[in-house]
Amino acid sequence: MAARTPTAAAIYCRISLDKTGERLGVARQEDLCRKLAGEKRWAVAEVYVDGSTSAFNGATRAAYRRMIGDLEAGRRDAVICVDLDRLTRHPAELENFVELADRLGIALANVSGDTDLGTSDGRFKARIMGAVARQESEKKGERVAREAEQAARRGIPRGSRRPFGWEEDRMTLRADEAELIREAARRVGAGETVPSVARDWNQRGIASPQGARHGWSATTVMGVLRNPRIAGLRAYKGEIVADGQWEPILDRAQWETLAARIKRVARPGRPSTHLLSGIARCGRCGGPLWTSWRKDPNGVRVARYACVSRPGAPGCGKLTVTAAPLDELVRDSVIWAVSGPELAKTLRARRRDGAGEVKVARELAQAEARREEAAGMFGAGEITRREWLTIREVTDRRIADASRLLNRHSGPLADLPTGETALRRAWEAGTVEWRRALIGAVVATLTVRPVDRPTNTFHPTRVDITWAA
Repeated sequence: MAARTPTAAAIYCRISLDKTGERLGVARQEDLCRKLAGEKRWAVAEVYVDGSTSAFNGATRAAYRRMIGDLEAGRRDAVICVDLDRLTRHPAELENFVELADRLGIALANVSGDTDLGTSDGRFKARIMGAVARQESEKKGERVAREAEQAARRGIPRGSRRPFGWEEDRMTLRADEAELIREAARRVGAGETVPSVARDWNQRGIASPQGARHGWSATTVMGVLRNPRIAGLRAYKGEIVADGQWEPILDRAQWETLAARIKRVARPGRPSTHLLSGIARCGRCGGPLWTSWRKDPNGVRVARYACVSRPGAPGCGKLTVTAAPLDELVRDSVIWAVSGPELAKTLRARRRDGAGEVKVARELAQAEARREEAAGMFGAGEITRREWLTIREVTDRRIADASRLLNRHSGPLADLPTGETALRRAWEAGTVEWRRALIGAVVATLTVRPVDRPTNTFHPTRVDITWAA
């Protein structure tokens, strides 16, 4: 009995990379397939096109999946493609297609030569062609990887997107964007958070290189600032392998210090609005105090700091203190400490020690990496909870010490004016985030002691401040 002539054939076209966006390769494939369909007298029902998609690397091919669905539903009864490797380069995917074609009686034609999947010889031929195509893809992938590594080790920039701060050639600085990166580095170095920088850039209408729909996010700004490229360094698979052949924006010491600081200040979410939330500690249990609100006798909402008791968090829930007078006391105490001659002398000495700054930044990065490694080992069951807590306690102490030293080198302490009057002006002009960073640089502990009975009167004697060495 003569084979049934397909009445609703599918043409499948795919091109791995369409750099121009003109889809010329796809158009050529479709013309060849339509010519073959005419010779066979197959009626073409639809053309399925996947552009800039590989059949080898596992990327989702929407048109291919839709075609398979139409074949299974009986809406299509044949497939035409230029070559079998346009259809698939995965042996497992080919086996699935063979099974589908055999089960549903689907005809297959390819421009380079018919492959009848309904016969053992045809399936054998298809498998050989698929294996050869896969080997070619693997060899191409290996060659591309070698070329990418060689380019990286020579410091040659690669990539299809223009990096923020440089022109399209990826080598020449774009002056206005480079200055924005320097400004962001200074702001983060002074204690401001990355999300705050992102919000500011969006408010100022600064466009991202690829014109992201929602503008800058903390993640995209962080990606710019943590990228070794801004220090003129070429990275490959997360490792710095060479000096780049482009103009840097920061020097290496500045960038290493910045990258070390970002982990501590680049937290997502809204910026802090209360000076001592999470900084002040409860004198009963040692837990952090957080902002809460109550109404005074006149019905006015008044901010206070409270030890909060909730599941999964430290806190006894038995201590509160009015926020405003505590904020004022800490402000005056910090300004007094910073304006003292001993601290000023120490800061001058540390500002001259550039090598010391880089050393501290590296120590901070190592301590944070050690803490993350220990957390991963605990999660994998490689160490006990007691071992993890011990490591965490030690690394947290190292991180706190390194953070204070780093703040004295390049944080909010680095560019402070001298004299109490000038310091007060700087305090009033600074953001809450900057003030919190300044407190973190000079205060080791801030504890609010409990009182025997609740009172609305603030007593400065309740507050114990331990100054950082």
